[in-house]
Amino acid sequence: MVFESPEKRLRAGALFSLVLLVVFAYLPPSVATETSSQIERLASTAFAGDSSSLKMLQALANQGRARAQAALGLLYQEGRCLPRDEGQAFTWYQRAAKKGDVLAQNELGVMYERGSGTTRNQAEALKWFRKAAEQGQAILFHRRD
Repeated sequence: MVFESPEKRLRAGALFSLVLLVVFAYLPPSVATETSSQIERLASTAFAGDSSSLKMLQALANQGRARAQAALGLLYQEGRCLPRDEGQAFTWYQRAAKKGDVLAQNELGVMYERGSGTTRNQAEALKWFRKAAEQGQAILFHRRD
């Protein structure tokens, strides 16, 4: 995505950083590692349009890092630095959710509930919401209407 001005690019990066900060605040200690904070920084700069950060984030996601996979899902879902693609968002969230990433589990539940990037399936949505809740996390259910 191309931003009209450096100020809008900076605001978008700051917004993404805030979202990630909130998400990381709710991670269990076993998941919130130094690697997660590095991935958070990469995701924040990729969200703002930095292509080298995006490439590093993609490499980490392809190596199987759940936090990077969830971040890549968010980038596809929001259409930031990558073309908006609900199918790709679903794929990356699914990979991260299967590894126990609570953000990805919640987002996968939302996508199943809405039929975004996949066939609508209330039973699958509930399954993923429960998996996230079992980790003791508040479900951040939201609608993008």
